[in-house]
Amino acid sequence: MNTYTNCLPAWSVGPDCYKEVFSVVRRYGRTAAVVGGKTALSKAYDKLAAAVAGTGLTLTRPIWYGGNSTYENGDMVAALEEVKNADMVFAVGGGRAVDTCKYVAEKLDKPLFTFPTIASNCAPVTAIGVFYNPDDRFKDYFYPTRCPLHAFIDTQVIAEAPEKLLWAGIGDALSKECEVELCTRDGPDHGGLLHGPPGGIRQAGAGGMQGEHSRKCPDPGSPVHHRVHRHRLQHDDHRK
Repeated sequence: MNTYTNCLPAWSVGPDCYKEVFSVVRRYGRTAAVVGGKTALSKAYDKLAAAVAGTGLTLTRPIWYGGNSTYENGDMVAALEEVKNADMVFAVGGGRAVDTCKYVAEKLDKPLFTFPTIASNCAPVTAIGVFYNPDDRFKDYFYPTRCPLHAFIDTQVIAEAPEKLLWAGIGDALSKECEVELCTRDGPDHGGLLHGPPGGIRQAGAGGMQGEHSRKCPDPGSPVHHRVHRHRLQHDDHRK
C-alpha cells in the first residue's frame, strides 16, 4: 500500500494582504528573493516593499524570471548569488513565472511563497508546473514536493489586470470538473491521464527533480494537455 503526504497551501486575500507577509514568513528567515515577470513586478514590488518596511525582512531587487517557464531560465535564476543567499523565494506574477519559481525553490531547497498578479490560472496554489522548451514548445510537467507554503492574493493588483484574464480564470476553474474526472480514472487504457500527483500529494519514495517529479504527460494529445498549453499561450504573456 502506498503512503502519501498531502500538503495544502494557505492564503491571504484582500487589497491589503501584503501587510500579512512578515507575520507569515518570519519563521523562515529574514531575506527573500523576489522573482517574477516584468509587468507583475512593476505592479506589485513597490507595494510589497512598503508593506514589509521596518519589519526586518529584506527583499532582493526585482529579479526577472526570464520570460518563460523553462528549465534553462530556472537554472539561470537559481545560479544568482542573491537568490542562493536568500532564505526564501517570493514568486510574483502569472503562471509561467510562478512555475519557474517552483523549480528554483525546489532546486535550492527554499520555502516558496506566491504573489499572483492575475487570476487566469491556479499556479500559485498547486504542486505542478508546466514547462516549455526554449522555442516555446511544450516540454513536460514539473512536480515539486509540495504546494507553495502561502499565497498572498492582492485583489487590487488582480482587479487592475486586463478583464480577459479574469474570464480565463473562470474558465480554468470550470474546467476542473472534467479535468479531475479524466485524471482520476483507472489509467491510460481506461481513459485516465495519470499525469502526476494531485494537488500537493507526493508518493513516498519518489525522488529526483527531473525524474520522478518531472514526467512527460503520457497523452500529449489529451484534452487536458491542450487546455493547459492553450491557456498559457493565450493568457500568460501579459505578465512576463
